[in-house]
Amino acid sequence: MKSDYTTAEKKVLYGLVKHPTLNDRELSEAIGVKPSTTTAIRRRLRKAEVFSTKRIPMADRLGYELLGVFCGRMGPGTKDSVKKKFLEAVHNMPQIFYTIVSSDSVFAIGYFKNFSEYRAFADAAWEQFGGSAVIEPGMWSWAIFSFERSKIAYFFDYGPPLKYIFNIKERMKFMESAEEPSSIKLSKKEKVVLQGLVNLPESSDKEVAERIGASRQAVSAMRKRFEKMGVMKTLRVVNLEKVGYHLVALAHNQFTPPATLEARRKDLMKIAEMVPQFLSVVSNPESILMACATNYEMYHEVRNRALKLYAEKGYLRDEPMMMLFPLSDTHTIKDFDFVGFMERIVGEEE
Repeated sequence: MKSDYTTAEKKVLYGLVKHPTLNDRELSEAIGVKPSTTTAIRRRLRKAEVFSTKRIPMADRLGYELLGVFCGRMGPGTKDSVKKKFLEAVHNMPQIFYTIVSSDSVFAIGYFKNFSEYRAFADAAWEQFGGSAVIEPGMWSWAIFSFERSKIAYFFDYGPPLKYIFNIKERMKFMESAEEPSSIKLSKKEKVVLQGLVNLPESSDKEVAERIGASRQAVSAMRKRFEKMGVMKTLRVVNLEKVGYHLVALAHNQFTPPATLEARRKDLMKIAEMVPQFLSVVSNPESILMACATNYEMYHEVRNRALKLYAEKGYLRDEPMMMLFPLSDTHTIKDFDFVGFMERIVGEEE
């Protein structure tokens, strides 16, 4: 697929990302492109694997308390057999739903029921790999965010990267919702339907219904209700290389006590305007941000502007941990895989 898109293609792709639950007719009205053109472009972009559809169970609505982010560099002395064993262990952890790896770096993110579960996870990882070169001392970050005490400003939202690279003139929206997370009780049937929708994100309601033994009407009604209640979120994930990006950068920032989330709010909005980020999780003491860049020059320019803004305000407690994932050398080894997570949800007592 070419990386120089027509105006109509840009509108459709951006619309697909911004309005992932609309059908083609509704999307065509929202973006001002003919229905037939919208459908043809959507099919062409999907066939070229420019985007894919994912359905994300929102753990804070399902009784989970923590979001965990783990990233770091594997030591240069790590044997290939140990590296393979480490990545297999990460892949097999039901808490982890998304992992990318380059030749020397790893990023993983997952849901944890509570602190005890996280501690057991961390201890097991340390006991198995702490004595090997795979976990290089001083080169790993373990960031744990309480849903109740944190804000997820962007959660794999590819609107900002498309807005930047397609030069779309639209004001950024940042941390709009002030709604506090709350757990929602689901029946066994609802959990099974949610499991089917999450595990089959590219399937129609009819196809999901046939797979799980439910009616299409029930699946359709529950899908709409899950989206409205915030139990499930539909995402359009963009292949960043196919729209012109070549790097993904990660920053783990740690802040001074006066630099609370509320104190940083205006500056976070400024950062959102200058950085094409797609993941941003923020709390009072720390934040995780993932963004993309077309090249190293862009990365350094944006990084320096953001660091200058933080330095002028005296926000940073330590030098941020920065990691780069060149997309030509980066592989996704766990791609929004919620099979294990949903099995746990369905297996829980009502």
